[in-house]
Amino acid sequence: MSDLNRAIAPSESSLSLSVIIPAWNEEAVIAQAIDEAINALSSLGLSHELIIVDDGSTDQTAEIVQAACQKYPQLFLVKHDENRGYGAALRSGFEGSRGRFVAFTDADCQFDLTDLSQLLLLAERADIVSGYRIDRQDTQLRCFYSWGYNTLIRGLLKCPLRDVDCALKVFRREALLKILPEARAFFANTEMFTEARLQGLSINEVGVRHRPRAAGASSVSIRDIPRTLCSLLPYWWQRVQFPGHKTTKGSPSVAALLLIMLTAGFLLFQGLAYPLVEPDEGRYAEIGREMLRSGDWIIPRLHHEPYLDKPPLFYWLCATSFSLFGPTDWAARLVPALSAWLTVVVTYLFGCRLLGRTSAFLGTMTLTLSFGFVACGRFLILDSLLALLVVSSLFAAHEAVCGQRLQWGWWLASAMLCGLGVLTKGPVALVLLGPVVLAHCWLNRKPSHVSLHHWAAFVGIIGLTAAPWFVAAAM
Repeated sequence: MSDLNRAIAPSESSLSLSVIIPAWNEEAVIAQAIDEAINALSSLGLSHELIIVDDGSTDQTAEIVQAACQKYPQLFLVKHDENRGYGAALRSGFEGSRGRFVAFTDADCQFDLTDLSQLLLLAERADIVSGYRIDRQDTQLRCFYSWGYNTLIRGLLKCPLRDVDCALKVFRREALLKILPEARAFFANTEMFTEARLQGLSINEVGVRHRPRAAGASSVSIRDIPRTLCSLLPYWWQRVQFPGHKTTKGSPSVAALLLIMLTAGFLLFQGLAYPLVEPDEGRYAEIGREMLRSGDWIIPRLHHEPYLDKPPLFYWLCATSFSLFGPTDWAARLVPALSAWLTVVVTYLFGCRLLGRTSAFLGTMTLTLSFGFVACGRFLILDSLLALLVVSSLFAAHEAVCGQRLQWGWWLASAMLCGLGVLTKGPVALVLLGPVVLAHCWLNRKPSHVSLHHWAAFVGIIGLTAAPWFVAAAM
């Protein structure tokens, strides 16, 4: 049969075993791989099928498989019109399989498929059985790459396997359907076994024989290392490091939020009327007072002289507080105190999205009870306002990219908050926010991938928010 177009078969299929072999430009070895696989599977005495997934080969791989299909009725071909990647090829084969057990291997004939008998024996008692290569017959450089990668994923993902990319594995069908890979490239193995660990599936390992490649050249190259890392790090960030928003749906606890707000309010707002501390508090309060008295909201002034060491947002807020409550010491300190209080609220909401309720509450309460944080919130300096804008901008950026589609409202709000940070303390806001937002968007890559025009809009909104004052002050 030359094409395979069927849905995932029900678990009561009469087939015992399906074996998937992804292949890309393997014309030199695919015929040998088919013959060896058919002979090995026949020796097992199980009803079986062999599925070759041609992943958009540009050579004669598909034609060779089609010819072999006439010879072997248990052989099937799945053909991709274009190269989609190793993981996508595996998934196509998995979705077309019918066996109670599903195995896969590579097309390079480096594994003796009679070793499947050991894996199948263990698969009667485990959800997944993975081989690990004994006396590996690859180059020293490739073995070094593999050792480094396995060490990395054991550290980051707590992957239980010693040889995650060994291409001889057997899955119980019901377990496989829970962990079908989303990754299109070589990261698929790592993704599947990490998901298996997270879902509590049982995994066994057994040593298997390994041989040199029979013919042809491997499609794996050093260029696959950065590609795999580009899949590994976002996956680690989303599924292992910060899985909270998937399980809690970002819902905060009203009781916890009220407790945090009351605690922060008690620590930040009481007793703000003590005399201003020179020189910083007196200087900033005087600039706000002179701004209100003169009516010049463009150029901050200290003792009637222009004072342009910092942009004016903090002074605008101080002057506004003076206009509402009078030019008093506590009215001046209300600006940093309110900023710190709002920072606590945003931190809790952000933590719920990233970590879940419990971790968000503990982390936010730790911040609220920190002496340095409370002291800054009760002192007339710019840092509390800057912290509020930085945290809020990052939270908005997270909300913009965490869904299936980029949320323009959140994205532009993040840019505007970043622009307000520039109006608070100058370019330091960009230094604090820029790398973090870039890293956060990259690590949280979804179908809502942020493209160049999104970044252009982001930078444009920052400019529209901050630039008018700089232009007006320069005139």
